[in-house]
Amino acid sequence: MALHRSVTALASRRIFCSYPRECFLNQPAVDWTSTLLTNVCGVANCCRAVLPAMLDRNAGRIVVIGSLADLSPLPWSSAYSASKEALHSLVRALAYEIDRNRYPNVLINEFNPPATRTAMCDVGASPSSLYRRVKQLIEFPTGGPTGRMYLRYREYRPNEGARAKLKRIFMSGLVPTLVRGRTSASPP
Repeated sequence: MALHRSVTALASRRIFCSYPRECFLNQPAVDWTSTLLTNVCGVANCCRAVLPAMLDRNAGRIVVIGSLADLSPLPWSSAYSASKEALHSLVRALAYEIDRNRYPNVLINEFNPPATRTAMCDVGASPSSLYRRVKQLIEFPTGGPTGRMYLRYREYRPNEGARAKLKRIFMSGLVPTLVRGRTSASPP
């Protein structure tokens, strides 16, 4: 228990990720269930182990390393895809359960990296190259965003329409002032 009390940041990566490549109807139910237990319950149990001490201290960050495999599932990956959708919901639910007024310094977010070289994929970014972005999420200030999903290096809102997304970006100041209103130096 002493170890859990000293954890200030947890980046939950799918180290023991289960990714069976098998047709749903050919996959034994016990294997399908095992994939969900590994990929979802494993992350939930890690969060359960460190979250109480983070709340006691009002200090801590949890970054779940996710995937968008649920949005574009590959054939023979129904269990994996379903488990990734469950992680999105888990992150949001845990973040919403934490009272932001009482615990403004405990943040839980999800990071969905680009294709990454792992045991599942032999192309993409090296796992160590993702450290910088995970570190940025861990370094969010007190009262920072929580319950959010980040795709590569931007916040991703899967149900947000194009118009709402443009408005959010425009209003957030991410678009330079010159783009908002033309100046004499602006191109026509």
